[in-house]
Amino acid sequence: MSHDLFITPHANQDIEEIMTFYGMEENGLEHRFMGALRKCFHSLRENPFLSTPLIRDEVRRVFLQKWPYHVYFSIVANQVRVLAIIHTSRDPSYISKRI
Repeated sequence: MSHDLFITPHANQDIEEIMTFYGMEENGLEHRFMGALRKCFHSLRENPFLSTPLIRDEVRRVFLQKWPYHVYFSIVANQVRVLAIIHTSRDPSYISKRI
């Protein structure tokens, strides 16, 4: 069963900032990032329970393959809610404030 996907405004802002950064780094890099993110979103829709809960038994995290980011999400009924896309080097206190 496929779940619906909802990307929160904060997560959309994360995506925009990351895309802008990679767009300035190398021509086309932002498109490769977006392709990896779409693949991740597809996997989340199909198998959101493959990731174990991290925070308050509600928030889960998956690693974005080949990119230094984690995608934080929760599952509510039949919906996967993407909460944030955060660089793996970020301080844990920053992550706690964002989630």
